[in-house]
Amino acid sequence: MPPPPLFPEKPDLQVATCEFDEMNLQIGERIELERMESADKTRYFTTLIGYMRNQSLLVKTPIVDGLPLPIEEDALMTVRVFSGTNAFAFIAPVIRVCISPAHYMHLAFPSTIQCTEIRKALRVSLRLKAKAKLVNGREFPQEVELTDLSTSGAHVESDELLGQKGQHLHLSFAFRNNPNDYAAHLNLKVRIQNVEHQTPAHEGGAVYVHGVEFEDLGSAETILLQSYIYQLLIAEHHRIV
Repeated sequence: MPPPPLFPEKPDLQVATCEFDEMNLQIGERIELERMESADKTRYFTTLIGYMRNQSLLVKTPIVDGLPLPIEEDALMTVRVFSGTNAFAFIAPVIRVCISPAHYMHLAFPSTIQCTEIRKALRVSLRLKAKAKLVNGREFPQEVELTDLSTSGAHVESDELLGQKGQHLHLSFAFRNNPNDYAAHLNLKVRIQNVEHQTPAHEGGAVYVHGVEFEDLGSAETILLQSYIYQLLIAEHHRIV
C-alpha cells in the first residue's frame, strides 16, 4: 500500500521512508486522523493510548460535538504524527472499534511510514490576534496581530512601537488546529530582531511590524506550532518557503 502524501499540494517535497521507532511515539501523544475514502477531508485530532508492536495502535475515538466520531471497522485512515522537527504519515485500516470501558479504536500497525523534516523556515502568512508586552514592563499587554508565523519566530503587527531591537516581549495567542479540536494557548518569550514602520495593504494607518524570534520554546509548544503551520499549509495552499 503506497504511503500517503504528507503535503498533497507539494509533491516535490523531499520525503523518505522511516522506521516505526523514529516516530518516538509516547503514551498520550497527540495524533491526527483523516478518512481516506471520504469526500470530507476533515482532520481529527486524538490521543494515542498505546500500541502492540507489529499488531495494532490503540487510539481514542475522536469526539465531535460531544459524541464519538462514527467510524466503521475496515475504514482506511491516514495517520499523521509530529515529533520534534519531523512529520510522519502512514495508512492504517481500523481493525476494531470499541465502546467499553471507553471509546477507542485499534488501528493496524503501520508497515510503511513516510516522513519529512519540517524546516524552521517553514512559514505561513496569516492574521492571528495576539497580545504582547515588554518583559518587566509596567504597561498592560497590547492587542497585536501575527502576520507571519514559523516555528522559530513571527511578524508582530501593532499600531504602536512595542520595543527596540534586542528587547524581549511576552507574546500570547491561541489557535485551533482543527475546528473540532480544543484551543491551544501559547505564552512565549520572544526577542525583537527588527522593527519596520509600514503602511499595510489593508485598511488602516501605518503600523509597526516587529520581527521576533521565539526563545526557550519547549517541545510541546514546538509540536503545537508545527501542527498548526502544517494545517494552514494544507488547508489554504500556502507556499512553503
